Amino acid sequence: MSAEIQNSAQAIQWQPSLRASDRPPRPLLRHWLAYEGLLTVKMKQACGDGFRLQLLGPGPRLLVDEERSRRVIMWCREQPCVYAESCLPREVLAMVPGLRNLGSDPLGEALQTHPDVSRTDFEYALLGNLELPSEIGDEITAPLWARRSSFVIGGISLPVAEVFLPAIQRLSRQSRGHSGT
Repeated sequence: MSAEIQNSAQAIQWQPSLRASDRPPRPLLRHWLAYEGLLTVKMKQACGDGFRLQLLGPGPRLLVDEERSRRVIMWCREQPCVYAESCLPREVLAMVPGLRNLGSDPLGEALQTHPDVSRTDFEYALLGNLELPSEIGDEITAPLWARRSSFVIGGISLPVAEVFLPAIQRLSRQSRGHSGT
């Protein structure tokens, strides 16, 4: 990550509400940001067979300031829609060993079957200069909206942060026409 990048996990200004921003997201994007369920489930509904989750290898952490991070891109057809990072603490991996071998399976869906999981409220940020993984492509420019929350398992926090890429708004228009959301 270059020195010019202003957003790092420590420098991001997270806020508890989308209303706190002087630059609120467009309604189609707000539809996704405010969704409280599992994002992968909603994307699968909108994309059908066109959904895929790409697991990325090790690389710079942009959103979570933890060493045991997992980085993924959620695609709809051939469009990158969401870049996400999560932290998998050793204690959580000991409680839910199946998380060690998730591969390209969604984290939230794996966690929903565990009986002792809750989720914190979302926080939001408008990200300025962000160096996204090269797998996403070079044509995406800032600012981009992100949200974060934590899954809590046995009192241990598993942070998850998601950056919403421009294609999610096109997906919103398509899914609103099909599902009435």
